[in-house]
Amino acid sequence: MKVYALLEQDMVQEAFELARQNNFSSSIECSAAALYYSMFRDELLTEEFAERALKTAKDEKEVAYALAARASALMVEKRMKEAVEVLNRSVETYETQMARKMLASCYMHLHDFTKSFENAERAYALLPSVGNHALVYLSLFNSGRLKEAFEESEKALKEAEGDDKLIVLGDRVRMLFTLSERQPEVLPLLRKETTRLILFPVRSDDWVALKVRILLSTKQANLALEVVEEGRRLFPESWLLKLEHADVLFSLGEKERALELALPVIMNEKVPSYFFDDKVLSKELLNFVISQGLVQT
Repeated sequence: MKVYALLEQDMVQEAFELARQNNFSSSIECSAAALYYSMFRDELLTEEFAERALKTAKDEKEVAYALAARASALMVEKRMKEAVEVLNRSVETYETQMARKMLASCYMHLHDFTKSFENAERAYALLPSVGNHALVYLSLFNSGRLKEAFEESEKALKEAEGDDKLIVLGDRVRMLFTLSERQPEVLPLLRKETTRLILFPVRSDDWVALKVRILLSTKQANLALEVVEEGRRLFPESWLLKLEHADVLFSLGEKERALELALPVIMNEKVPSYFFDDKVLSKELLNFVISQGLVQT
């Protein structure tokens, strides 16, 4: 029952840790494992635990979460239309915020922003978390309902704490950047929100890395360089920030310096493999490293 409660609060990592202590002995525990591994895009383990969850499900809740776990495996493989079918079966069996938020994400990927908003709104009603609120305002923004999107993001910013606040700030910067390309009058607000983002106090290298990725995604590489250099002074041993620094240098055209920073981290067996997905190391830089014949895929 504890694993159910954790998943219903969107606490996937905590649910996974509890399930692991019990050796993944039930369907819901296998669902927790599949949902956890999907966050790291581990196709094999996500698929393995999703199948185990489906085979051992006994009641409606277990079936619903097992179907959500199966959908997470499809989402890792970018099979969004199939994932939508499975998730609709999940909510028909037993409605969970997990399935609703996954449906919102799938529909957003498929550019059906009306259905994305409907499912995000329902997920937020079931669990009023910052993550579900973000799906609401991003769906509104993508559907062209800009005023509502910024109003909802401002509400989310007031509700958020810690790294959630940083994530919402980043979303606002990204939305304003996108809008500024066709409405230059929002540039002063973009600069204001970017300044808020840069000045936001950091507690870990993850927070610095998030700032850097936001700035790079909004074509503000010089500001990203200032942030990552300051971050490395605060966290000098961080592998993550060495890679982020390399990405920034690469985006500024300093390929050799980027390679010099990234290669020792890539060759370090102690560095987790997920550091090299495109959430941490840009595909462009990783492809450049591979093209030099220094690492093999």
